[in-house]
Amino acid sequence: MTNWKKARCLLALPMFLGSTLLLVAAPVTTRAAEINLSGRLQLDFEAFSGGFNPSTEDTAVDIFERSLRLGGTGELDDNWNFAFEFDFAGNAVNLKDAYVKYSGLSELTGIDNLSLTLGKSDPAFGLQAQIEGTDTVALERSPAVNAFKPGDLIGLTLSGYGNNFTYAGGIYEGSTNADNTINATLAFRGTYTPINESARLFHVGMSYAHYESLGLPDARQGQLGNAPYIGSSYLSASISNSSLVQTVSPQSSADILGIELAMVTDSLYLQGEYFYGNYDLDGYSNHSRDEAHALYVQVGMFLTGEMRSYDHQTGLFDSVSPNSERGALEAYLQYSYLDLGSDLARDYTIDTITSGLNWYANKRTRIGAAFVINVADNSQTDYVGRAFKARLQVVF
Repeated sequence: MTNWKKARCLLALPMFLGSTLLLVAAPVTTRAAEINLSGRLQLDFEAFSGGFNPSTEDTAVDIFERSLRLGGTGELDDNWNFAFEFDFAGNAVNLKDAYVKYSGLSELTGIDNLSLTLGKSDPAFGLQAQIEGTDTVALERSPAVNAFKPGDLIGLTLSGYGNNFTYAGGIYEGSTNADNTINATLAFRGTYTPINESARLFHVGMSYAHYESLGLPDARQGQLGNAPYIGSSYLSASISNSSLVQTVSPQSSADILGIELAMVTDSLYLQGEYFYGNYDLDGYSNHSRDEAHALYVQVGMFLTGEMRSYDHQTGLFDSVSPNSERGALEAYLQYSYLDLGSDLARDYTIDTITSGLNWYANKRTRIGAAFVINVADNSQTDYVGRAFKARLQVVF
């Protein structure tokens, strides 16, 4: 057993045992469960041109359901909550979230605002990765985030918050080895907001995650090296079909560090994250390790005077509430840089610029439009893709 696996086991075992003991000792007052149903529809239009084949240029126009979800939240008693959500978009039904949360740990431990979540949910990693897909500024998360975020995983998360800080850490599903042992995925995040006033906000945060095999970044596909989502389904497919990014051996693992920064001043805001990945490519070609770097910077402004809402209990940005019946109008610009390394991406770097407008008719309805330019460069050839994307979003 490697030193890292020994350390991981030593860390994971007391977290698991301690959390189990706390749950066993937790008082439960049963009552009829209260369930609040909710859902969302994201209907997208895309027009695409360009691609990664230098001899031909692909074009496409399409309308499709980006997301069609139905779920619910509820309470079992004063300390026990639950949530679940299914996605019906496309040709399959996917379970996105299914977890229970116990918020009574403060009574048992004496630590204020301490809670435990069990089930399938977003691991404690990153800022934009954990913001609800209905509340991200751009219509899609940054390619930098999509390349590194772990996706929804089954596990255990211990979290808490104070007046100007949050913290969370968890153990999540990984892969099953040939001897039926399981590799755990670990993730941790902490945030600090030295300024959190009515018209000003300054946020800093840091995340760390260790993935093994099926728990690697882009866990939706289960293998490191699959192309990240690039703000358009056609841009993403173009990269995937270009052999730009290679997959790696299932014995691979990764250590990811993320740093986040956000500032808000009245209706103007700035947000960015940097990611560094160190990959163990055991069994892949003749190379044992590779590195990857990625970042995004996003700046935006509400032209109608609103301010981005911030949840100090989670350290995340929340949904937009218009100030008037005319709705809220928002303009933004996002730049993303992605370098997946020489072995993973054949020395390519990927630059993506997204500019867009959002109109929030009310807190539940949003119409957005964005123009995306994507350039992949390997110092010999620039492959360019362009896409226009529009979305109707309804939350109910």
